[in-house]
Amino acid sequence: MPFYDLICKDCDKESNIRASVAAKTEGKIPCPSCGSFALVSAYKRAPGAVIKSSGGAADCPNRHLCGEGCRH
Repeated sequence: MPFYDLICKDCDKESNIRASVAAKTEGKIPCPSCGSFALVSAYKRAPGAVIKSSGGAADCPNRHLCGEGCRH
C-alpha cells in the first residue's frame, strides 16, 4: 500500500497516511486528527528539482565548475 500526503479541508492538518489506492479513490480515508473524510492531496515540489534556463552556460551560476559544456 502506498503512502499519501493529504490535507484535511476541515481542520487544515497535513498527514502522511498509508492506504490502499481504492480507499483514496473512493474517499474512504479518515483524517487522523478530526475524523473527517474531506482529504485532498498535498502537492509538493520534488526534492532536488532543477529548473533549466534557455540561456545556456552563460546563465549557469556554477559555470566555473561546469565549463563550456554546461547543461544546467
